[in-house]
Amino acid sequence: MRCTFLGQQVEEKTGGDIKVQYFPDGQLGGERELVELTQVGVVDITKVSSGLMESFFA
Repeated sequence: MRCTFLGQQVEEKTGGDIKVQYFPDGQLGGERELVELTQVGVVDITKVSSGLMESFFA
């Protein structure tokens, strides 16, 4: 999985100061909920489709 590789790289390059946790398969909600959680600081990073982002900035 690409995100696993990213997490390993982040942890390695920061000497373990930054840990990456994964929540696959919609465990934290759908794309809209993930964007909202990112906006309020519950989630630090997420991946969503560009089509969804249009509704946040239109």
